[in-house]
Amino acid sequence: MFLVCCPMARAQEVGVAAAQRSCRNFVESFYAWYVPRVWKGLDTPPFSAALKDRSSAFSSELFRWLLEEVEAERKGAGGLESDPFLNRRSLPERAIVGAVSATAENCRAEVYGDAAAMKSGKPDLVPEMKFEYGHWFFMDFVYPGKEKLLPMLERLREGRKQGR
Repeated sequence: MFLVCCPMARAQEVGVAAAQRSCRNFVESFYAWYVPRVWKGLDTPPFSAALKDRSSAFSSELFRWLLEEVEAERKGAGGLESDPFLNRRSLPERAIVGAVSATAENCRAEVYGDAAAMKSGKPDLVPEMKFEYGHWFFMDFVYPGKEKLLPMLERLREGRKQGR
């Protein structure tokens, strides 16, 4: 039993390490593209650029909810108080990816807007990703206090329906 157990456990460790590296690369690549794009100020709202140019980075559910929020923002009825991918009102010069935890299919990465936030150990947000069809997708974003973007977008939609 011991001989069967250990090689399998080692393969799982290698798989998780590879998933962590792959996930980190995905998140770092997205933010390396996104932050400079937001600084240019070409898009309104700024996060609409990600939906237009990096749509494959998002799950279909998250994409649909964010697209609805873009339309609401353009009509002056949006409700997000900060950028959903940075969780900041002021733009950082860059985003720093901290700790990454992953399984073969799921990943979470701490994202900081600056070195001071990283020193504090309190990330600005934690994207949740899933690995499907050969690449990672953002599934949701978790903010301090454990609030998630998808339920927030749903509440905003309900508020718009009720005229708030």
